[in-house]
Amino acid sequence: MVSQDTLVRPSTGRSSSSTVLAVFLMLVGIVFMVFVSMRIDNRMAKLERELDEVRASFLAGNEAKSTDMSKQKQASTSVGDGREKNKRAIQISLQELSRKVELLEQRLENASKLGGTGSASPWLIAALRGRDGRDGRDGEKGASGETGNIGPLGPPGVKAFDVVLTDCSTFPGDRGLPGQQGKHGAPGLPGEKSSRGHVNMTTGAVYIRWGRTSCIAGAQLLYKGRIGGNYYTHTGGGANHVCLPEQPLYAKYDDSWQSSSSAIYGAEYAVSGFNPFKKPLNNYAAPCAACYVESRGSQMMIPARYDCPSGWTREYWGYLMTKSYGSNGNTDFICVDEDAEYVPFSHADSGGNKLNPVQGECYVLPCGPYVRGRELTCAVCSK
Repeated sequence: MVSQDTLVRPSTGRSSSSTVLAVFLMLVGIVFMVFVSMRIDNRMAKLERELDEVRASFLAGNEAKSTDMSKQKQASTSVGDGREKNKRAIQISLQELSRKVELLEQRLENASKLGGTGSASPWLIAALRGRDGRDGRDGEKGASGETGNIGPLGPPGVKAFDVVLTDCSTFPGDRGLPGQQGKHGAPGLPGEKSSRGHVNMTTGAVYIRWGRTSCIAGAQLLYKGRIGGNYYTHTGGGANHVCLPEQPLYAKYDDSWQSSSSAIYGAEYAVSGFNPFKKPLNNYAAPCAACYVESRGSQMMIPARYDCPSGWTREYWGYLMTKSYGSNGNTDFICVDEDAEYVPFSHADSGGNKLNPVQGECYVLPCGPYVRGRELTCAVCSK
């Protein structure tokens, strides 16, 4: 080691030679240490390669063991011997590696003491030491420790109402927009069948069946009675036919005949010239029936046809009738059932209202379809 006095004071020839010799020896020592470090690195690299080969051999043995399970079952004795050999080889290799590592550590420690002072330069030790080895495998899991004692109780917490709210996000926000409409649910189970209620006259159809005292199947009879209308020679009075019930109800009345009042008469069949019906009806009183159809809400009378349009139900059909065109005054056309009835014991030519068949006249009506003098049919239809 060169002292500070040597660097400051002028030296003699002898001291200069000593300095040169010391520097030379130091360089030789450094070269030797570098050489030793290189040899150590080479040996460490060789040991690592040998360790990798042993590890690869062990892994290959395990892989061969997993893929040849069926063969190992047939030759379990030989496989067991192979495992023992592999174990012994691995143990010998590990012992050899441990011995070599200890030897290298001893050499490294001796090399660090080459300076004679008991310690080497930090950079020199770093140069002589090789790179860090690989991490070892994880050790086995240790046993669980004993349960610790229960700690002391903590201080009481702050009441929720005493906390000062500083974050506005804790308050509920504005109401969101409505979501999309969900899917329709499955149909519910059918309800129990209820008892039949009262007739609801707001739906359905009501019609008069002229010439009969009953209704067709599916229709409800509201009442039955007699066809009434104006006297066939009178010029005044009503102009339409009505279905008078069999039993009238009176309120205020005067039994004396009032010449200033109007009058209504029962209708008689007037079919002496031509009777299109099945029964002999001439001069008999004509009955009627009021019928109600709940399942259909509309009704109409179609003259000159005995059928109904598509989608409509025919309640009945018959012949178009009114009083004679030579009589005074006018009455409406009604559709008398083709199987008309008469009121028993009512045969008399008492005048009153007359029901005559209606024949076509083709002056204005087309004479092709309408034949002059041919009695016209009719139909009452509902929907």
